[in-house]
Amino acid sequence: MRRSSHPADLTDLHILVVEDNELNLEIAVFSLEAAGLNVSTAINGLEAVRLFEKSNPYEYDIILMDIMMPVMNGLDAAKAIRGLSRPDAPTVPIIALSANAFAEDIQKSKNAGINEHLAKPLEMDKVLKVIASYCKWQKETDTRYVLHIFSEFLFYKKSDYQAICHFPDNPIFILLTSQMLSLYCHNAETFLLPQMP
Repeated sequence: MRRSSHPADLTDLHILVVEDNELNLEIAVFSLEAAGLNVSTAINGLEAVRLFEKSNPYEYDIILMDIMMPVMNGLDAAKAIRGLSRPDAPTVPIIALSANAFAEDIQKSKNAGINEHLAKPLEMDKVLKVIASYCKWQKETDTRYVLHIFSEFLFYKKSDYQAICHFPDNPIFILLTSQMLSLYCHNAETFLLPQMP
């Protein structure tokens, strides 16, 4: 799902940093804010899940998630976020931060729904490039926000097939809805759309 590998203007992107080590958190917040990001923080996985759950859909553009934390670790927190019943839960990029970077550790992150696994100690230039690769496209097009409007409606109405059929049967609506479903909805492959004429 990465869109670019080039560092970008990350101004105004909202990032959630989840880290239990006070010094590491302070350094991360300082570096990310210096790059122009709006930073929110959590000190364990459970706090992160609660913050995400209480936030507005698409409020967070990306999450940096430490793995080894008390109360709830990063893997369990990522699984919990992916399991929430909201349209951005399956798509918000989650980046793991861990001192363990063996193949089995990376696989565990993938199994938990994490998009990327970065090794500690962090190289901030690399972190910013990874953030840009997942988020730069969001600032370059308004399509995401158009799809957001459709997802807000259809996510909560998707159990009712008539929710789609009540709209005018025009190709533009069907195309946008198809794109939205493929990006944002749970089980999009089982949700049938009207056929274009």
